[in-house]
Amino acid sequence: MISAQRETVLLPSVLSDSASGSPANRATRVLIVDDSPRFRLELRGLLELEDIQVVGEAGNGWEALSLTETLNPDLILMDQNMPALSGIDATRRIKQARPDRRVLFIAAEEAWRQEALKAGAEGYFVKGDGFEQLIRAIHQPGLGGALQWQIDSRRHRRVLVRRVALTLGGLAVFALILVVFPLPSEWFPVIALILASFSLVLYLIGGD
Repeated sequence: MISAQRETVLLPSVLSDSASGSPANRATRVLIVDDSPRFRLELRGLLELEDIQVVGEAGNGWEALSLTETLNPDLILMDQNMPALSGIDATRRIKQARPDRRVLFIAAEEAWRQEALKAGAEGYFVKGDGFEQLIRAIHQPGLGGALQWQIDSRRHRRVLVRRVALTLGGLAVFALILVVFPLPSEWFPVIALILASFSLVLYLIGGD
């Protein structure tokens, strides 16, 4: 068994619950994996309000491997950027050993989503996404992908609106400058080129 490299927090009832009880008659048993004790504490409190039992907490990927073997949780809520072993590497090892084990990512950034899904994660949520979506994904296996698509669609729409608004605002300022400081007609091709470049820069900046 892989030994844990950081603190492990278990609820008093974990051992008895993991040894008995029908899965159909008990709350979803969740293992939280995140290197932030504060985030783990806050997330556990929110989950327990939703009748979701947190059976343990891990501070890195090695702990996640150990506790998955020991506690046999229904679901692992996994962070990505952690010391010793990343969430993606831990997920890959967990799924190799236990293909039926569910993993949902709750990460600080979207950049690792594709890699997490390739590693076997059922869904990928960014910290700050709607908590209700996460709860639905926990209670309904297989729903994580569909909910992630909805979240991504809303995020992309927000980015598009921001880009368009910034581009139009910049063009309005540029047009006002041309009105205040008129230029000869022979400058129009140059102005058109500058305007096109200016619009592209604003559009790209709007996605950050």
